[in-house]
Amino acid sequence: MAVERASALAAEIIIDILSHILTSDHNLFPETYEEAIELSSNQKIITGALYKELKGLGGYRNILIHEYLGLDYGEVYKNFKKLVDVIPLFQREIIQYMDRRGG
Repeated sequence: MAVERASALAAEIIIDILSHILTSDHNLFPETYEEAIELSSNQKIITGALYKELKGLGGYRNILIHEYLGLDYGEVYKNFKKLVDVIPLFQREIIQYMDRRGG
């Protein structure tokens, strides 16, 4: 259960950060988690490469939170490992974005 909760929280944090930037810097209000990720790529907040890594994160978060269709623990573990690798990339790109816009 801890891995599922950590994955869901990481997904929510990533999407919340992107949504906040979209709203405050670009006056965009994404209606879905996936839209927040896509718009962030379109607005050059994150790179296309990171977008490819994050695509599907919103749906995965929903599966974890609502336990749609039961959980495949092999998939949960695989996605958790991917998140562990993606988080430092996300952090770096958000810092770079903030530096470009002047803090």
